[in-house]
Amino acid sequence: MLTGSAIYAQEAAQSGWAHLAQGGSGRLVGLGWDALAHPGDVGFSAFNPALLQREHRGELSLTSQASLGGYGSASLSYGLPLGRRKDEPLKPLLVRDAQRGWRVASAPQWSFAIGLDYGSTGVLDERDEAGEWIGTFTAGHVSPRFASAAHWKSFTAGIGGKWSMMNFGPYTAQALALDAGVLWTVDSGRTSVGLVLRNAGRSIEYFAASPDALPLDVQFVLSQKLRHAPFRWNLTYSHLETWDLRYTDPQLITKDPLSGEVTVRQISIWNNALRHVHPSVEAQLGGRIFIQVGYDVRRQMEMRLPSRRSNPGLSFGFSLQTRKMSFQYGSAVYHVAGRLNQFTVLRRF
Repeated sequence: MLTGSAIYAQEAAQSGWAHLAQGGSGRLVGLGWDALAHPGDVGFSAFNPALLQREHRGELSLTSQASLGGYGSASLSYGLPLGRRKDEPLKPLLVRDAQRGWRVASAPQWSFAIGLDYGSTGVLDERDEAGEWIGTFTAGHVSPRFASAAHWKSFTAGIGGKWSMMNFGPYTAQALALDAGVLWTVDSGRTSVGLVLRNAGRSIEYFAASPDALPLDVQFVLSQKLRHAPFRWNLTYSHLETWDLRYTDPQLITKDPLSGEVTVRQISIWNNALRHVHPSVEAQLGGRIFIQVGYDVRRQMEMRLPSRRSNPGLSFGFSLQTRKMSFQYGSAVYHVAGRLNQFTVLRRF
């Protein structure tokens, strides 16, 4: 007569593999993590392998992240110095033949990158069901990854993979994830349009009796550099695979103190549509200084508190680039309880 079920506060909290959606570089954090048509550095390939460019060969990116609750993580990305010369011209994807019509051009040029993501909670207290202290334990994850991209004149296709291993005290879990993306660049490189598949895969070892779903995300991405102004804007429409991102929000439930009548305010279809949208913009000042601002509408809707003024969903970043080095800082607001800060140092060899 009585049944029990798990209750999750938000859709994004249903996966224990949420760390697969974080990492990259400080510049990407400043753009809100989802500007995956924006030309960046080798760290961007951790989310969209199609952003891996020939110019990233020999780049080394080191990232450190201070997250909420004392959780710390770090990542490394390196563009392998393989393939043809960077200045060798690319051939078009399709060519026109007078007799055979359209046909695929010769083989593309390739780029490759490897990386590693690491996270740890540090030492935590272990307690029994009565709350008594019985010792300490640690929790964290390690995720080696790779990315590869095929380049044509205005088209890039990329594919990457991750092997993520988590530990929670003596318990372990593993998962394999696949990332893929295509990017079409036009207007002399000023405009990029793409489609990205993130974290497609499954758990191969899990904590519970059944596998935990990975944070799958299919995105349509758009990026454009203004012709006569030092700004590049980005627009991402996330979760194409899931239209309805609504859930039962306790903040939308009110109870009349006199009659006891419970009223649930429904989330509109327009509100749900906006939860898929992530805009961002980057300003380039003097050729070496870049400032990023991003906004995650869904995070703002889910993490706001009516009783407290806050700005969850807002992110910003700052980057300083030299000929051989790049220093990046990104910050994302999650809740009134705190924010996430990420630092990146990039070296070009």
